[in-house]
Amino acid sequence: MRRTRLLLGAGIVVINVAAATALVATAVSATPASNSEPSRQGELFASGLVGRPTDPTLNVTIRGVAPGAVPWVLARGSTRLDADGRLSVSVSGLVITGTHTDLDGTTGPVTSVVASIACDGSTPTLENTAPAPLSAQGDASINQEVTLPAICEAPIVLVLANGSSGPWIAASGF
Repeated sequence: MRRTRLLLGAGIVVINVAAATALVATAVSATPASNSEPSRQGELFASGLVGRPTDPTLNVTIRGVAPGAVPWVLARGSTRLDADGRLSVSVSGLVITGTHTDLDGTTGPVTSVVASIACDGSTPTLENTAPAPLSAQGDASINQEVTLPAICEAPIVLVLANGSSGPWIAASGF
């Protein structure tokens, strides 16, 4: 039986207050105060997503994954991780922005995305889904099982461009 414990790190800055509330409530319920085994049912993690910011001071590498070369925006995005390891990610209107070129409002050369759950710890861990197609309008849906480490501290979900080695173009609230 796989055991997973989610722990929040103190270094997370949360942009989406509603997502932060859900994340805190989820982490508390996923890590009981006693030494008993965590619940194996329901939701472990849920968050909204933000595109890669236009502000260059927020253009950061997250858990060893570099950001995309240009800013991205999305109309809607959400992610959920269930106790059985099912990772669901949905993006709508994920497109390039702020370049003042013909790329704005398009997905440019990005035709697929991968969801990656990044766990912190003594060694950062990335668990990736298979690629999913990204439509010309910036829509994609991923619903796949991932294998998590025994302890997943301060989980962040990254949306990677064009494969598991791609840069991140969207991330859960940080």
